[in-house]
Amino acid sequence: MIFHFLFGCILFQPIEIDLEVKEPTIEDTSCWDDPSCRDADQDGYPEEEDCDDQDSSAIGMDVDEDCDGIVNELDACPLDPWNDVDKDGLCAEEDPVCNLDFLFTADSFDEESLLLNSCKEVEGDIVFYQSNEIELRGFENLSVIDGNVFIVENKELKSIDLFPYTTKISGEFLVLSNPQLQKLRGLSSVLYLGFLGVFDNSELCHSEIFTFLDALDYPEIEQNGNADDC
Repeated sequence: MIFHFLFGCILFQPIEIDLEVKEPTIEDTSCWDDPSCRDADQDGYPEEEDCDDQDSSAIGMDVDEDCDGIVNELDACPLDPWNDVDKDGLCAEEDPVCNLDFLFTADSFDEESLLLNSCKEVEGDIVFYQSNEIELRGFENLSVIDGNVFIVENKELKSIDLFPYTTKISGEFLVLSNPQLQKLRGLSSVLYLGFLGVFDNSELCHSEIFTFLDALDYPEIEQNGNADDC
């Protein structure tokens, strides 16, 4: 795995996503003959059939079913907008397991969110590092994480409520050095968790941590450097 926690340091390597994008073509122009048709970008595709009705270069769902800019007949994964992003030879509809790591930063948050929401299982690490998010929540589709979850140095972060239907996290769930964090929730379906650590979150009260543990039904935790009882 590309994320390794050692002696207080996390080392990252960049994630490369290689998407082949072909120039779109327009074949269906039925909207041009219908004055009642909603077609904001006036490309001939009705709003309900257009991949993006605000962009005239976006083609219709009839020729690009997953709206990735590659027409169906040229698309190796016509129902997978990420086109087998983990490069294991299986398209998303055949492959619920994402064999890669996720790094959520201020620059990559939206793109990583779209990708992680397509996964049912993750074999890599999930890291939220120096993002600008105030709240981390959701990812309801994810059932198993076979790696670690690191939430580290998010200076604006005030609330965590992640992975409500995840049943297993094989590695560490580490919450470290988030100076404004006050609310810790989530993991309400977890049956197995390899390690739970909460360190150096100066606004996170002990009572909030213990409330999180009670809901999680996970008695073992290592914690230090958080706020006293508030």
